[in-house]
Amino acid sequence: MKRFAGALRASGADFYTVLTYNGQDEFSPPHPFDESVMRAFDMHQQRDKGFGPAAGPRAAAALAKALKEVGYAVATGDSPWVLKPADAPLKLELLRGIVRAVEETGFIAEKGLHSWAFYREAMAGEKGSRMITGHTDILATF
Repeated sequence: MKRFAGALRASGADFYTVLTYNGQDEFSPPHPFDESVMRAFDMHQQRDKGFGPAAGPRAAAALAKALKEVGYAVATGDSPWVLKPADAPLKLELLRGIVRAVEETGFIAEKGLHSWAFYREAMAGEKGSRMITGHTDILATF
């Protein structure tokens, strides 16, 4: 992040990014595995992607800090996705991605993870169901 912020500053460019995952997730109705699954997902987001350990859900805060340190004025704002029953196709894709990531970690027993996924997928289009996936947007200017 520090190298990126320094290179960006050297270029003289302003910077804007949206939808940086921030780890603030919520499901309704709740399931007993929600917290465990999302904790494992966050751990997956912090795995080394070839540049050293990734910041995962701390990425927006780390990037904002790095940009401030090189002289940018930084504004951040949360922009969570609040997905309702009408958004079931998007919920399903997000859930499948979460499951694939968590499977790679091995932190949740396959049976428990698949039970959670089955429940979440069954609830995706049900009246009153909701899935919130947190994101943070960043604007950095001189």
